[in-house]
Amino acid sequence: MGMAFLERLCLNGGISVIAHARAGGRQFEELISQMNGIAGVSVKVKKADLLFEDETMDLMSFVKREFSFPTHIAHFPADSFNYSKMSKLKWEKVQKGLDIQVRSLFFAFKEFLPLMAKQGSGKAAVVLSSSIIGLPPKHMADYVIAKHALLGLVNSAASEWAGKVAVNAVSPGMVKTKFWAGVDERLLEMGRGKENSMNEVMDALEFLLSEKSDGMNGVNLEL
Repeated sequence: MGMAFLERLCLNGGISVIAHARAGGRQFEELISQMNGIAGVSVKVKKADLLFEDETMDLMSFVKREFSFPTHIAHFPADSFNYSKMSKLKWEKVQKGLDIQVRSLFFAFKEFLPLMAKQGSGKAAVVLSSSIIGLPPKHMADYVIAKHALLGLVNSAASEWAGKVAVNAVSPGMVKTKFWAGVDERLLEMGRGKENSMNEVMDALEFLLSEKSDGMNGVNLEL
């Protein structure tokens, strides 16, 4: 999803981006090279495993060295998904999701939203999930816990920096990416989940980070 959004952002040119990757890979490296070949586009990559606090903070330091602070933040990271009954779920798995998703966004907000607010502008868009709306599907407790915690962080940031920085979110259903490789297709058949196209999610994120969403803050777009 992050790669798809990076491509969407860069195709129109005139943008400087710091792209985070845990490890990268051939497909990712090829995309970065392709995007840097577009006139007016600059994409710099910082690799960091958000499971580790020191690497997360190193990512924040890299952004500060390159930009001082960003004007826009798009947040995608998540742990790999596997079904697990809560009775068999280990806390370490829950904590891993919280570290990768919630801690990384907490530090990004803590470091950059005050600086963005001083300029009186800025936008952040966070990818949540339709699983936080109503009763979630079974056997996804670690994933659902992390997404609810993210929503709490989004709402808290939106309240604290209201009028200066817009902090919003999008909650899509399942999008067929590598992340959802472990998802049982029967969820959709039973009506326990909704599937979205990648373009629907990209459209929503692009909208939230654009001038078209001016005046919106603390909104969670349900797709």
